[in-house]
Amino acid sequence: MRIGFILDDLISDTSSLLKSELKSDVYPFSKYGIEKFGSMLKPSVIVRAKPFVEAIDVINLLRKRGYLINIFCDRPRNLFTVTSAWLKRFDIRFDSLVFTMDKATVARDMKITSFVDVDFNSLIDFTNYDRMVFSKLVLFEKSYNMEKNHPRFIRAKSWNDIRKVLTRRSYA
Repeated sequence: MRIGFILDDLISDTSSLLKSELKSDVYPFSKYGIEKFGSMLKPSVIVRAKPFVEAIDVINLLRKRGYLINIFCDRPRNLFTVTSAWLKRFDIRFDSLVFTMDKATVARDMKITSFVDVDFNSLIDFTNYDRMVFSKLVLFEKSYNMEKNHPRFIRAKSWNDIRKVLTRRSYA
């Protein structure tokens, strides 16, 4: 199985770092939009970001079990090297690192069957394809996506929930 994971706020605690930099408690995506958010990510900020430890554990376990791990982000392409080095520094094992604003189309072309994201609006794009393309769309709960629902989304409250959802056979 090929799995896609969004990097920022799912694997990397990017928003907390940006909130402290901006001295704001507003989620940067909602306040600034994805394009401005990406422009705020400088190499000096990325290297200081902390990963979610549970994310490392689950991703590496899935990789060890033979799942193909594809990490996606909306960051500007000039941050590819520093982002890749950050993932390696924290020993996050992955098969590909993808920089794109069009996650659903690229994931489809890569034959990814499951995708995990924190951004409701990004996951909506995946619903343009049927369940035969994307069998599992997982929305990881954050304070900024609690009010939104979609019948195709599976909610996860923890990385343990993500592990259970992704390793469970789907009969849909």
